[in-house]
Amino acid sequence: MEGIPGPDSSEIASLITRLRGVFADAGLYRQLVAFRLDEAQKLLDSFQRLLDEPDLNVDLAFRKALIVAMQRLSARSGLYPSCYELTGISPIGDSAVAAGGFADIYMGRFKAQLVCMKVMRLYENSQIEHALKVSCVEHVLRSTNHCSISS
Repeated sequence: MEGIPGPDSSEIASLITRLRGVFADAGLYRQLVAFRLDEAQKLLDSFQRLLDEPDLNVDLAFRKALIVAMQRLSARSGLYPSCYELTGISPIGDSAVAAGGFADIYMGRFKAQLVCMKVMRLYENSQIEHALKVSCVEHVLRSTNHCSISS
C-alpha cells in the first residue's frame, strides 16, 4: 500500500521462515487455505506485498508455493489481493474488439493509457460461482509481478 512503510528485512525473513513451516505441514497448510472473509483478505494482501518486494531473495520453490497458496486461498474464499482492483477505467465504444468462448475483450482507458478489459459471459446463475473461482485464480497467476497491471 502506498504511504505505509513496509516491513524491514528481519520481519520479512521471519515471515518467510514461518511460511516455509506452514507449507511443509499439511495440517497447517489446510488451515491457511481455509481462511475466509477478513482473514483471507489480509493473507492475500500480505502475500501479494511479499511477492512484490523488490529485494525478495527466495528460491523458486518458495515463490511457487506462495503463488499456489494464493491461488487456492483465492479460489476458496472468492477473494483476491486488493491491489488487483482497478477503478477509473473508461470504456471506448460499445462493441467488443475480440471474443472467445467465454469472454469478450473491450478497449478502454486507464490513466490515459490504452487498456483491454476481459469481460466474462455468463448465461446461467450456476456459472457465476465457478467463474469467480476461475477468475480469482487467473488474477493471482497473472499478477504476481506487479499489482497495478491487470491481465
